[in-house]
Amino acid sequence: DEAKWISSKTDDDEAFSLLRPCPSEILKAHTISDLVNSRTANRNTPDVIKPYKRENNSLF
Repeated sequence: DEAKWISSKTDDDEAFSLLRPCPSEILKAHTISDLVNSRTANRNTPDVIKPYKRENNSLF
């Protein structure tokens, strides 16, 4: 399937038939820090995608 996907000879219908949902057992999700949105920090670092636990802050 990979060869078909990257081939320039594969037409749109055949390429579309290769699309499938990703198996849920290989996906995982976690919160990351705001570092990913920083304009000043180095975002090209593994720290950007490390799991991050936010503090429970209050407005009052």
